[in-house]
Amino acid sequence: MTFILRPTLLLGFICVFFMQLTAQLHKPALEENKHTQIMVLATQHLEQIEDFDPADLHALLEELEKWKPEAICLEAHAAKPADLLGEVSSYFINETIVKQAATKLAESSVDFSLEEWLNHPSTVKKEQRAHVLLGLLANRETYTAVLKWKQWFGNNYSSQPILSMDLDSFFVETLKKSDERVSIGLELAGRLGHERVYHIDDHTDKPLLLGFQNELVQDLQQKIDLQAIGEAAIYQESSRHLKQGISSGNLLSFFQFLNGSAYQKADVETQWHLFFQTDLTSQLDRSRAALWEVRNLNMASHIRRATTFHQGQKVLVIVGAGHKPFLDAYLSQMMDVTLINLNDL
Repeated sequence: MTFILRPTLLLGFICVFFMQLTAQLHKPALEENKHTQIMVLATQHLEQIEDFDPADLHALLEELEKWKPEAICLEAHAAKPADLLGEVSSYFINETIVKQAATKLAESSVDFSLEEWLNHPSTVKKEQRAHVLLGLLANRETYTAVLKWKQWFGNNYSSQPILSMDLDSFFVETLKKSDERVSIGLELAGRLGHERVYHIDDHTDKPLLLGFQNELVQDLQQKIDLQAIGEAAIYQESSRHLKQGISSGNLLSFFQFLNGSAYQKADVETQWHLFFQTDLTSQLDRSRAALWEVRNLNMASHIRRATTFHQGQKVLVIVGAGHKPFLDAYLSQMMDVTLINLNDL
């Protein structure tokens, strides 16, 4: 008896085969302790917190220092040519500093290879430090430059400029900031002796967003109370945790709350699910949600790139709380990545 395989049955076998293949690609046979561990640390933007004192982070920093990440990623715009952002580039990148550094680097007789330095940072001689700083700034590796400045020259500059009065002042003023990039990221990188940090933010969606943002806000105001969203129960609870942390001088419990699954779920439902409920005729609500996913997908790509030479190691990603559930969802699909939560430490 001849068995004839029907086309529909054949298609079914093919689909099952590729489904199994996809599953194997996503979860290879690799021991758990050899996975790359990524912690996406959700934070409120610290510079927006009234009465914030970096000393309030001592317990959080101790927990992270004990975990010992080998790489730290910051919510700073990934180094790309400014023309990708058009007119909004100056908001995310200090192009004045970039140009000054590039000019001084071009005037020097020393060649600078960013990739070579990043691969062999310990080979820098004392007399080469100024050129390294200029090269990093010129290539928009701003926070690595600030980290190296702090390691090499401290928080101060003398009457004799190291680079120039403007550039030296830029480093000193950046280190005075109380945002999470400095107070958590660079502080931890310094404690752990890291040679660099990674920029993983991405704003290449902004030219599209700015093209319809005003119209979107006007349309939404006719549908919902935008102010009421910021007063939702989950944000009221978050505010209570924050006030308790500021009052006690210890923000660890606040960070644990922000990184908990209950907050993450409520935040997505409150901020983003509404764009699928407003049903705007223009569909700009759905467009806004799409661009938010675009930004987070790009950020996930930058994070994955940062893990390239940190396979099987620990990577800390410090981002605004709204990014965490999206980055967790995307990064969890990587073949050899295991997600770590602050609350698991």
